[in-house]
Amino acid sequence: MRPQPAPEPEHGTTRISWDPWKLVTPTRSVSPTADSITAGSIPAWAFPPGANYKVGECARGNLPFFTTLDASPTQVNYRNSLGDSASWRIP
Repeated sequence: MRPQPAPEPEHGTTRISWDPWKLVTPTRSVSPTADSITAGSIPAWAFPPGANYKVGECARGNLPFFTTLDASPTQVNYRNSLGDSASWRIP
């Protein structure tokens, strides 16, 4: 699944989603949506998979990576369709 471009803000809101995030191991990367998570199976503690927020509003929550990893994660990557990116290395 390719990340969808973020829409222009409508009525003072914009979409924030799981799409740009990847958990990286030495052999692969995993998306929070890679395991066909459905709306009914999202845990209460998880960040909503795609929700609208006021422009400038912060969001807080957790990204559920439901998968069996073959190795310990080495980093978390963020890259959106607008070209913004960040990478956090896991010591």
